Amino acid sequence: MTYDRPTDPLHVVDVLVEGFRLFRASIRSLYLPAFLLVLIVGAINPVEIPSRDPVASLDFDQNDWFRFIASMVAGFYMYAVMTAVVHYVASGAPQGVPSPLSIATRRFPVILAVNLLYVLGVMLGTMLLIVPGIFLFVTLYFSPLLPITEGKGPTESIRGSIALIQGHWWRTFAVAGITITFGFMMGAVSGEFALSLTDRLDSELAAATVSRLTYAAFEAIIYSLSVCITYALYQDLRMRHNGVASA
Repeated sequence: MTYDRPTDPLHVVDVLVEGFRLFRASIRSLYLPAFLLVLIVGAINPVEIPSRDPVASLDFDQNDWFRFIASMVAGFYMYAVMTAVVHYVASGAPQGVPSPLSIATRRFPVILAVNLLYVLGVMLGTMLLIVPGIFLFVTLYFSPLLPITEGKGPTESIRGSIALIQGHWWRTFAVAGITITFGFMMGAVSGEFALSLTDRLDSELAAATVSRLTYAAFEAIIYSLSVCITYALYQDLRMRHNGVASA
């Protein structure tokens, strides 16, 4: 399935529809790397997901903290690869450009720096008060995309996200809120479904394997759709930022 970019800015509901359309066009290229990367992140993360008793895994020692940080870094890379795949599809799969995997790998030092700045900013805002944390989360929402989509550096990506959001904070908040809520709800459903399968198995190894594979299979779809919706919103705000007349 081919994908044609919208030529006019969209309403919020239409952005969600556009994200789903982009998801349909890119899922063949997006699903396998998303699935593999979700498996890798899940294997590194010390918190068992899915789990009947997640609180029991929260008493971290030094090794667990190392694994948790490593899983975050792997997650940053996962998001970069998925963004690169979606950007490649949305750009019409141009001939002669490096592969999405190559782009994400080559740009990873910048991507890591941007994500760390993003996380630190949101954490600092949350520690001061909840509202500043939410404000920074939305304001810097597109900073992890810009090293891939526009080749920006760390500080350029932060400034680029701030400029992109200017005048459209509530639009971004609405789409991000819907996307995150959807992802959380569907993640809970997929986790419960994975656990229901493991309850039927006697072998702990078989149960753990089935649980992780099932959960990753669903999460790859959820993450893929979330990235596509975020990219659709990015396209919409880029058109608005460039002065394209509203539909």
